[in-house]
Amino acid sequence: MRHLIAALLIFSSPVFAETYCADSSAEILSAIASAQSSPGPSEIRIVQGVYDFTAPSATAAAIVITDNTGLKIVGGYGGGCGGVPTTLNPELTLLRVGNSGRLMDMVFFASATGDIEVSRLGLRQGTTTNSGQAGCLDIEGDVGATITVRLSHLAFRLCSSTVGSGSALRVLGRGLRLELVNSVFADNGSQGGAIFLAANSSSIFYVTNNTVAFNPRPAAQQGPAGMQITNLAGSGFFWITNNVFYGNGNNANDTDLLYASSAIGVVGSNIIGRSNPPPAGIADTGNSTANPLLASSVNLRLPANSPARNVGNNSAAGGLPTLDFDGNTRLQGGRVDLGAFEFEELFANGFE
Repeated sequence: MRHLIAALLIFSSPVFAETYCADSSAEILSAIASAQSSPGPSEIRIVQGVYDFTAPSATAAAIVITDNTGLKIVGGYGGGCGGVPTTLNPELTLLRVGNSGRLMDMVFFASATGDIEVSRLGLRQGTTTNSGQAGCLDIEGDVGATITVRLSHLAFRLCSSTVGSGSALRVLGRGLRLELVNSVFADNGSQGGAIFLAANSSSIFYVTNNTVAFNPRPAAQQGPAGMQITNLAGSGFFWITNNVFYGNGNNANDTDLLYASSAIGVVGSNIIGRSNPPPAGIADTGNSTANPLLASSVNLRLPANSPARNVGNNSAAGGLPTLDFDGNTRLQGGRVDLGAFEFEELFANGFE
């Protein structure tokens, strides 16, 4: 049963005006509605479980967030939602829409200034037929917005699109700081790739320690299958560091990372299986095409002999996450591993 936990007024950073606990789909929607009418930042804690939603139409999302006062949504809690999450595994708190339409929208208008964080959730089965929308999570910020959106420890799977935008995640940033961290994208099928990111109007995007692998495309089509990035206008900038983009698509002409000619940023210390040549605005530094030896779309963890181990950038722009996707210490063996999973070292010097 959804309930409002006592407001956290002291000894908490950040301070939330309201904190909610939800353990049903209806309670999640109710908590979001209440949070968006709150004059201050709110936190929604979701009890570990599976939550099914229904999209109101083929083009409308089941969950819509327009909050501009600050909102944090975290999965993995136990009943009562006190303390900290009882599980750090995002695959154990699932939001699903059963291919009835799109799962989640975030829309921020020109006056929006709050910070939004979504973490420890699995997003499933959102689908779209519109190139201006994503199946599972679509984010747009209007000109004049000053919003930070942090997406961390998320598992995007079985999202789909029949058109050219991202099936799992699409972000059109105007005045937006995006932090996409420690998340996995697998088994998301579309013509435009699992992720579509468009920076605009002074936006800055940090894409750090994610694994984007085994996302298919229709067999008769060729093109982006993992992630594609573009700058639409203005001074948007990408920092793409310590990720694994590999095994996406169905043939040799599909790309794991597709650059638009307008893309501007620094792409360094990643595994990128296949990409088009970086445009002049991209600084391409220290990337590899090596096979990371991931077992399958189900198991994306690094084996002991993976070339993604201990080769990352410890000084990634935007900072390294403290924990990996599984909740293990992120930095082990001297240098950070690539992707969402840190290989657990048996000895401090990395010798097994």
